[in-house]
Amino acid sequence: MKHLILSIALFLYSSSFSIEAYSQGAGGDFYLINEDNSIIVEFEITCVSIPFEGLNNQLNGFAQYNRVGVQQNGSSGRIFESNTVTNYNGILRYKFEGGYHINFLGFLATADLQPPVNGKALPLGKFKITVKVQGTDEKYSLYFNNLDSKYGTGNWQGENIYGADWYVKLRADLPAYNRLAIHYAHGGQYVYDTVSSADTLANGEPSKEFKVWEILYDRDEPWEKNFYARTIPFPVKDSIINPSNGDTQYEYILGTTVTLDTIFPNLGANDKYGYNTIPTTDYYFNPVIDATERGNHTFTPGVISSVHWAYDRIFACKIIATTGDTLIISNDKHFWVNGTNTVHLGAIRGDTLIFETGSHLILNDDASLRAMKGGTIIDKGATKDFSSGSFVTVMANSKLIVDGLNVTYPANARIEIEANGYLILKDNSTLIFDGEGAHLEIHPDANLILGENSKIEFRNGAYLDADGITFSGDSGAIWGGLVFHNAGGQTQIKNCTFNDAKISIDIKNTTGCYADLEKRITGNTFNQPSIGSHSIRAENVFKLLLQGNTFNIAANKTGVEILNRINAGNSQEDGGN
Repeated sequence: MKHLILSIALFLYSSSFSIEAYSQGAGGDFYLINEDNSIIVEFEITCVSIPFEGLNNQLNGFAQYNRVGVQQNGSSGRIFESNTVTNYNGILRYKFEGGYHINFLGFLATADLQPPVNGKALPLGKFKITVKVQGTDEKYSLYFNNLDSKYGTGNWQGENIYGADWYVKLRADLPAYNRLAIHYAHGGQYVYDTVSSADTLANGEPSKEFKVWEILYDRDEPWEKNFYARTIPFPVKDSIINPSNGDTQYEYILGTTVTLDTIFPNLGANDKYGYNTIPTTDYYFNPVIDATERGNHTFTPGVISSVHWAYDRIFACKIIATTGDTLIISNDKHFWVNGTNTVHLGAIRGDTLIFETGSHLILNDDASLRAMKGGTIIDKGATKDFSSGSFVTVMANSKLIVDGLNVTYPANARIEIEANGYLILKDNSTLIFDGEGAHLEIHPDANLILGENSKIEFRNGAYLDADGITFSGDSGAIWGGLVFHNAGGQTQIKNCTFNDAKISIDIKNTTGCYADLEKRITGNTFNQPSIGSHSIRAENVFKLLLQGNTFNIAANKTGVEILNRINAGNSQEDGGN
């Protein structure tokens, strides 16, 4: 078994694509092979997750020269052997269309530390592999996943190595449309499974995913998910996002648990920590923040967001936290979803960070997530944990998009929409602030776009601070309004305009302790549509300041209704009138 390095061998008709990558122990080789000499096969491999460099070599006395045992993001790698250094590029997307050799055809030598052939290597990640028989509709697809931070470790769980040689073979002895087989060699070669053409879903995605921990150890989860974002831009170098042709990889799932805890500078040819950091103006040495804060701020590529003239596409980066993925922003660290503040295809655009349902965002003490220069954050219902002093900020020309039935921000969460920033609620979406200290702060001249039946709720001590904002349905859509259920006493709404709401402000307290907390609603204009019922409805409220408000109410609609069923200071519901 060899150290995880990359070599590629693709042959005319009988094609073999061999990949290896460096590892602390020996993670094994990876092969794409056509065993049928009568056909030409096209192979494509794409890293769909954020790439990680892999464990550096610790055998044969090399550990003293290398960074060992830490999985950090990066599309390139660097291996030190005494006084020599080898640099390599990770394969993020590679396509071979049969019928010719490629330039880096070669075989890997078996020395303990052999440099990768032609500077190529396979990172740790989740990969989509497609195999197509040329001139036919016979096609296969699958996922291969080695995102375990222990993968490649020597002397692991009673085995000499946590790794294997992997083979994706188009077999000559199996029938067409059912002849792709997955083999692995680990103390002998075994057939693990076959893939048929029918295993590709209608949307073109594979239905089968092959996970190294599941195959080798029969585990549902990886042994470990300790991956770190320690170079910028994140997740990959800006040059990868916008190459000179249209065949690029700019969308990545998080794929695992990733921690943003520090940033290493690029110190040159002999640096073993920060060589994936780009030392340009907007990333490290002259960032948009105070230079004394270097090392505390992570940026997406942002500046490369542009339109490629030949493809009419925007090469901005997209990061997607899928179900089971976790993003951790450590104490006093800050993650910026970056952009350009320039107009492309009629709008200011930038990178996008998406949190799918089932993903997890953790902000530790005084940590932040920020959208700037056209960057966008989309929340579809992730679980979120906010520690003291942590916050999300949406700056000018940037967006926070809420797209889910119950998108919740818990205790301590602070969401700030600055002037000319955007808070957008999709149709039928509900944005919820739930818990003491959770609050939404909307600055004057911020933009709210509220979809059909959308609403914003504040519960159990959460509160709203809004000044000079227009709350309107998107293109006249009727939205649900603001709901305050046992909300906090810091709530103030001033100089705002309300349009298109069923009930613009709906306040309900179920205990006297919340009923005694003051709400201040001053200097606002309420334009109540005929389809709505109230401008302001309040139940069990004993401290409510209504001052200088204007009500433009449709016929037979209610401007303000206050109904108290509990006594002031009574902690019990329905305590009286």
